[in-house]
Formats: sequence, structure tokens, C-alpha cells
Amino acid sequence: MEVPKILESPYIKDPENSKKSYEPFKMEIAMIRKGEFDPEIREKVMEDNR
Repeated sequence: MEVPKILESPYIKDPENSKKSYEPFKMEIAMIRKGEFDPEIREKVMEDNR
């Protein structure tokens, strides 16, 4: 039986510009599907948005 899931994550704030923040959802979903925690996800989200 499939159970729906809700992913709630805070946006990642840009340390150089307080008015910018980035969505980590795409990478978090990929991480969940892979079944492995990526401790560098915050840095990867920042790299992907620069």
C-alpha cells in the first residue's frame, strides 16, 4: 500500500545576500529516492543556484 508523504523543508538562505533564499526540494527528493543522506546537500544547493 502506498502512503502519501509530505516534505517540509526550510529554504536555504544565501549568506552573501539576505534577500535571497533557495529551495532544496529537488535535491532532497533525489536523496530520499536514493536512500542515502548527503551531508553536503546545503553546499550543493548553493552551488546549483549560483
